[in-house]
Amino acid sequence: MFQQLLAALLLALTLTMTNSAQAADALPRVAVGHVERLANFPSQYVDPRNVDVWLPRDYTPSKRYAVLYMH
Repeated sequence: MFQQLLAALLLALTLTMTNSAQAADALPRVAVGHVERLANFPSQYVDPRNVDVWLPRDYTPSKRYAVLYMH
């Protein structure tokens, strides 16, 4: 499961980086799952900013998932 998550995240990152014509406020396109944007996510350490979260195709809030944070 973790390897599939990592592969999908790397794919999403690659697609985002290779599509230079994509607008800065547009969500990245992914082949599997979907991306949700948390607009103006607050923090006590930095100014609020958008955070994009990739979720697997079968995501459900009641299930626990491995997490990979990328900055």
